[in-house]
Amino acid sequence: MKDALPQHEESDPLRHLTIQVPESLRRELKTRASQQGTTVRQIVVTAIQQELDKQ
Repeated sequence: MKDALPQHEESDPLRHLTIQVPESLRRELKTRASQQGTTVRQIVVTAIQQELDKQ
């Protein structure tokens, strides 16, 4: 299931974010993305946005 990435304003350009995660978590994330027909980037951006929306 391909979900669209959360919208961002053109005045709010995309930036790279580099993090280190355990290899096992990375593998699980890649597997989940493949199973869902989406990308790791989409899963991570959605998860971050959902966490921030809780505030």
